[in-house]
Amino acid sequence: MSIETLVIIILALLVLVIVAYSFSSGMKNLINRLVGIQSTIPQNEIDQATATCKSYCDAKSQSFCSHEFAGDLAGKKCKDFMPSCTVACT
Repeated sequence: MSIETLVIIILALLVLVIVAYSFSSGMKNLINRLVGIQSTIPQNEIDQATATCKSYCDAKSQSFCSHEFAGDLAGKKCKDFMPSCTVACT
């Protein structure tokens, strides 16, 4: 077995591990874990913001697009917490 084949096998295994981890925990968690970013925002504030945005998304409300958070989440919008929401923001 040549060195090139061994390198290709190792890279393929690495890609498979990354893909499996992304499906099990999400890419954002994977990127934060790899980079080592620690959030200074309390988890309960993030949970509350996510719940607020989910209710706006479920109601197809334009508040989803315009609502800005204050405090530790200043400058964040619902799109930051729920990028998969289908409310059309203009």
